[in-house]
Amino acid sequence: MKALVVAGTHSGCGKTTVTLGLLYLLKSLGYRVQAFKVGPDYIDQGLHGLITERPSRNLDLWMMGEEGVRESFIRNSSNADVAIVEGVMGLFDGPYGTWKVARVLGIPILLVMDSYGMAETIGPMAKGIYEECQNRGISLAGVIISKVGSEKHLKRIEGALPIPLLGYLPRDKLIEIPSRHLGLHVAEEGPIKLEALERLREHLSHSLDMDRLFGLSEIFLPPRPNPKAHSPGTLPGTIAVPRDKAFCFYYQDNLDTLEEMGFQITFFSPLEDPYPPKCDGIYIGGGYPEVYARELSQNKTMLKAIKELSFDKVPIYGECGGLIYLSGGIKEKDQFHELVGVFPFVVEMKQKVRLGYREIEAKDDFFVFKGIKKLRGHEFHYTDIIETPKLQELKKLFNSHDQDGNFLGLEGYSINNTVATYIHTYFSNKIIRS
Repeated sequence: MKALVVAGTHSGCGKTTVTLGLLYLLKSLGYRVQAFKVGPDYIDQGLHGLITERPSRNLDLWMMGEEGVRESFIRNSSNADVAIVEGVMGLFDGPYGTWKVARVLGIPILLVMDSYGMAETIGPMAKGIYEECQNRGISLAGVIISKVGSEKHLKRIEGALPIPLLGYLPRDKLIEIPSRHLGLHVAEEGPIKLEALERLREHLSHSLDMDRLFGLSEIFLPPRPNPKAHSPGTLPGTIAVPRDKAFCFYYQDNLDTLEEMGFQITFFSPLEDPYPPKCDGIYIGGGYPEVYARELSQNKTMLKAIKELSFDKVPIYGECGGLIYLSGGIKEKDQFHELVGVFPFVVEMKQKVRLGYREIEAKDDFFVFKGIKKLRGHEFHYTDIIETPKLQELKKLFNSHDQDGNFLGLEGYSINNTVATYIHTYFSNKIIRS
């Protein structure tokens, strides 16, 4: 089994570009490739799945714990030839960051370094990172340089490096991925063109030392954990899950957990379909409903149908983008787009982002929270609820704390049999499940 963590010196250094290029190159060579993403990010793992044609998985030590990270990695890599783990931010950034995941899994690191605006300075930077990796008990396999300007530029960098140069990418606008306020464009929007992937493969095929890279990336993979199973005929029902350009932020492990609980999942599109499918509950994840608010608002039959399901007390759970969709609408500057209207409040776009890890304690059993005392997750949004008197009348469901244990207040709103929260929760936490 081959495995690598693609780490970087900082956000924007080229980690995602290198990761996507590696995935595409390996897939084109006939390897079965499993991708992972460190942290709570949804967007990068969606792009991974476009290339590998299998779901990419998140590896987050805060939400999953070391046991959960190991279990997910082993379970999902067991039928692959190569596992590629894309890091988050800089290699040593954050208390639950890339270097810790690499150490927990025992996987060597391929370090991406951005060469734009420097040359020989990369040498002492790489030396310091290599020595720090040794101090922390992790293996640095080598370096791949991004944004190389010329052959002369490359030779200057290579001459200064104290560790192996395993490959490079030249400056090339074709391989840049477009971004917006929450990050890169999502997989459902098709941000990566085939021409760009072919160019990435061409660059890496030319520069990457595959033999050396693979020689440094061999790991031992323990036996796969036995999958959970439910008895035939015991399905508790069908959960309808919106999945399209507006709603695409889901942890694959969450969907797996629902299936392990016995639910059958059926997907639909609030943008394209006139009605939701027949179901026993709805789980509306995050995404970009604010970007597609006009189109969502124009689908009147869908809005009405979901509101009626809520009034009929069909269980509905919405998180972040789901909360926005279930609200009365979204306001941005002088525009307002009416949405489902289950909750008696509207949301408004803000300039400031709210983000961070969260731990919530559910006060009541509900839907996917049944049998769970606490859940961990994260918050990341540019909208806020506009305060109204009716907002104070809604039942709050969760006690919310940050990653340091500081109480943040009550979180989550309930009406009929519908629950909504800004927090993206991870259902399968092995540490805090009661």
